[in-house]
Amino acid sequence: AFKAGTERPEILATTEQVTKRLEAGAEGEQLVDVRGKDLYWGLTLNASMVPPQGKGHIPTAKNFPVVFMVNSMGPAARFYTKDEVLKVAELSKIDTGKPTTLYCDSGANASLGWFVWSEVLGNKQARLYDGSMNEYTNTGTRPLTLMKNE
Repeated sequence: AFKAGTERPEILATTEQVTKRLEAGAEGEQLVDVRGKDLYWGLTLNASMVPPQGKGHIPTAKNFPVVFMVNSMGPAARFYTKDEVLKVAELSKIDTGKPTTLYCDSGANASLGWFVWSEVLGNKQARLYDGSMNEYTNTGTRPLTLMKNE
């Protein structure tokens, strides 16, 4: 039985917070881009929606595509188990216990990533950057990284 509650601003990250984190070089925190490698590396833009104003990823962001959190093959999507997600994170050299801000292009897939980080993996320091790449790139002046794994 689901009951909606009040807004929880502590689980959200703003563009200003993400930008300050980059400027400060915040140690102990990480950004995680949940888009596919083609978008993360800057090979393509997402054509199924209003695309971001630039290719690539936010500097320092690690890539952990949402397809490693949810299996959408078959008649119904299902979350991978905690152990499966942790193993993929280990293979990807991503620390799921660190304070983490998750993003995508528009915030939709990032919200799924936030749910996995927070509720499946138990990281209560996970935050959702719901503005994601569309908001981050809207000025055309913020730095982006191309063709690089962080």
